[in-house]
Amino acid sequence: MKVSRDIVKPTVTLVIIALLVSAVVTIVYNITKVDEDGMSADAIAAASELLGTEELEPVTSNVFTENVKAAAKTADGQYAVNVTSKGYGGPIELLVGFDADGKIKGVKIIAASETPGIGSNVTEGDFVNQFVGLSGEIELGKNVDGVAGATISSKAVTAGVNEAYQAYETIKAGGNAQAAGEGRNA
Repeated sequence: MKVSRDIVKPTVTLVIIALLVSAVVTIVYNITKVDEDGMSADAIAAASELLGTEELEPVTSNVFTENVKAAAKTADGQYAVNVTSKGYGGPIELLVGFDADGKIKGVKIIAASETPGIGSNVTEGDFVNQFVGLSGEIELGKNVDGVAGATISSKAVTAGVNEAYQAYETIKAGGNAQAAGEGRNA
């Protein structure tokens, strides 16, 4: 019995297409996957860089706001908090590192889709380095200067840093404190 060429060729073509689509889906999943503790691979790398160690222990709390993606601590009392904030071009994901005294060690922008050349400037060193050494509520124009022409993006990063600080305070209080950002429009 002879199999018709009209059946074999489309079948082989469909199998090849299915394999290619499966490979693309697998690659995208592996690039964007979040580990079981809530931090993406990029956030873990940023936390390790900011805190100077790869030994991170996940921290959870049932009072974190929805903007807090994850948090981790080190054996020497440093913390990293991964948050998102609403920017001009969409969500801005950032990671804020805190030293053992609660001062900001650094801010790393993990992902942002702000306007190139304007809002994207909030992801660069000059802006994010202003947060280093600060603690408590940070105000744009008072504690840090915004990026000219990128007020919404500057406010979004500042709000994200404040959200991270509130999560840090919640962690330090044992997770039983009032939910970070409660009563605020974040």
